[in-house]
Amino acid sequence: MVEIRSFNILFTAKVVGFMYGMMSAIFALYYSGAQLMHGQVAQALLGMIVMPAFGTAFGFLTTAFEVWVYNELAARYGGIRMDIVPEDVE
Repeated sequence: MVEIRSFNILFTAKVVGFMYGMMSAIFALYYSGAQLMHGQVAQALLGMIVMPAFGTAFGFLTTAFEVWVYNELAARYGGIRMDIVPEDVE
């Protein structure tokens, strides 16, 4: 049995923030495409810049907070326990 007692807050938040930023950038493409179809060029450009930036910041900050809460709770009550079985290599 393996127990996860803590996560590194900065590294975890950076990775998840990056993933949120990439998802926001993909969504921003659809949003900007819809804005361009309606002739709203300024809103489309703003969406391509603002949405990924907010998505990255939101992902980073919320993940940092959630990891901090997990680390506090895991230190007090115990972390997530998993059975890890190595795969047979043939």
